[in-house]
Amino acid sequence: RKQFIDIVLERSERKLQGMIDSTAYQTAVVSWIVEGVIGLDATSVIVETTAAESDIVESLIKAAETQARAVTGSEISIVKSSTNRMGSPGVIIRDTASARAYDNTVITRIERYRSDIQRLIADRQAERRAERLSEE
Repeated sequence: RKQFIDIVLERSERKLQGMIDSTAYQTAVVSWIVEGVIGLDATSVIVETTAAESDIVESLIKAAETQARAVTGSEISIVKSSTNRMGSPGVIIRDTASARAYDNTVITRIERYRSDIQRLIADRQAERRAERLSEE
């Protein structure tokens, strides 16, 4: 069962990697940046990303600043890091005033929901077993 869950998580990450150019993914990235700003309670952050997402994230900065300002009521400064060392798609938001960071990479987000995913898989497996038993 653990292997099955690992396969599901791996396929999910690959699917999301292939969606980088989609509007839905870009909308998610903006919300991930805003979530990081709020989670860090920061007014100035640096956003790190992958080389593949660099231009896309750069184009989303203003939208993220606008949304963060609307939520927090504060002026927010967001800049993209000049380095693109990350391996997993998504973003890491770093507070410029401290060493704190908020990891919103795809793999980390999937791991955050691992127990929910495991529960969904277990529930579906139980439903299938019950269906098979009722057919017998």
